[in-house]
Amino acid sequence: MAERHVYCIGECGGANQKSKCPECGVEIGGERNQLTTGNTIAPEMDGARFAAYSDEANNLANFNFNDLY
Repeated sequence: MAERHVYCIGECGGANQKSKCPECGVEIGGERNQLTTGNTIAPEMDGARFAAYSDEANNLANFNFNDLY
C-alpha cells in the first residue's frame, strides 16, 4: 500500500492551487476545483463522501439552505 499524507484545503474546500508535499515531494492540491490526479478525499477527517465542487457533489444542489436557520 502506498504511503498516505493527509492535508486539508481551507476556505471553500475547492482545490485552486497545486503544491508539493513537504515530506515526499508528490504533487498535492489541484486547479479549478479539481483535485490533482492521485489525490483523494480523506473521509475520516470530516465525513465527506466526495470532494467539494466535484461532479458527485453537484455543487450547491446537495445543500438544503432551509437547514441553515
